Amino acid sequence: MVPENSRIESGHVLLNFSLADSNGRLQVECRRSTDFFLEMLLVVAIGFPFLLGGIGMLGKSLYGSSDRSFYGAAAVFLFLIAVALLTRGMALLRDGFRRLIFSAEDGLITVIGCSLSSLLGRSESLRFNDVASFRINSFEFRRLPFRSPEQAFEIVMILKTGDAITVFPYFSTRETAEEALQKLTGYTGISSY
Repeated sequence: MVPENSRIESGHVLLNFSLADSNGRLQVECRRSTDFFLEMLLVVAIGFPFLLGGIGMLGKSLYGSSDRSFYGAAAVFLFLIAVALLTRGMALLRDGFRRLIFSAEDGLITVIGCSLSSLLGRSESLRFNDVASFRINSFEFRRLPFRSPEQAFEIVMILKTGDAITVFPYFSTRETAEEALQKLTGYTGISSY
């Protein structure tokens, strides 16, 4: 389905993706900075103590404590925090190693969900003929929960089936999005709107 323009994104939408020419192919990939690796490791490192704490509370609630319901509720709460943090870390890992490769010679677009592991994201190949057009969407993003939303832009690839694949998840200005879109349409010959 085509992404809606009215959504509010947060967090890893701000990964820095770039467009580069690699061996005659146009490649979209994330520029991974030290901050990216630190955030990914920090989120996972913070999630494990909550997971271990939840296991400890679950053990107390199952085996012989007089306050079983309190320990059970605390275990569920700690597990929810751990799952949220670990999910965030895995999403950063998946999106940070995502790539799209456009090959004009073969007429193929290779979408690699995660170049490290097929468990984190599937890979698929599409032909240029499968794509109807490229489109720029606008949306609002919020880096931190207490900040006000700001306007951002993305480039999506609309398939003839009506599905959409995000090519670039974030641009701060419409001009930079249009510049990247011109490079994509010039290289692939696929129209845009």
